[in-house]
Amino acid sequence: MKSKVFLSLILALCIIILFAISSSTKPQMGGVLKVVIDADPPTLDPHASSTTLTTIVGYHMFEGLFTLGETLNPIPMLAADLPEISDDKLVYTIKLRPGLKFHNGQDVTAEDAVASVKRWGKMSKYGKSLFKNVDSIEAKDRLTVELRLTKPVGTTLIFLAFLKGGAYIYPKDICEKIS
Repeated sequence: MKSKVFLSLILALCIIILFAISSSTKPQMGGVLKVVIDADPPTLDPHASSTTLTTIVGYHMFEGLFTLGETLNPIPMLAADLPEISDDKLVYTIKLRPGLKFHNGQDVTAEDAVASVKRWGKMSKYGKSLFKNVDSIEAKDRLTVELRLTKPVGTTLIFLAFLKGGAYIYPKDICEKIS
């Protein structure tokens, strides 16, 4: 009999706790997020380092044109969709999602993407590998990037979507200051 009463009390306590958790206040935007990591990353710039620690911190702060989905296929992130690829596989036309903003309130533009991908192409091992076959990258309009290759490269989107040493997009003026 005592064990039935004890189990009933435990069950009632669990129900009360679950109710309290589920009816807690609504999450609020803003404020300060404090995070503890087990070491200092060598840099917070994923273009400059592909260390795991830089990657773990960086992908919570920065976004690229693409990322890898659940099946490890490239999916759009800052891009509006997967790129339009020419029949000869040499020209990738990438449209950015409209209305994107950086942390400083500035609009994300194709010029920012071009400056960032060029910087990534000079610094990251994946960027350097891809840029061996890049003829040009330019902003065609405010939200359109055109990447031209010298020969077809089947891993182009994968390289642009990698998290480690990723092609994250920064404001153009920052890219120019830290290149």
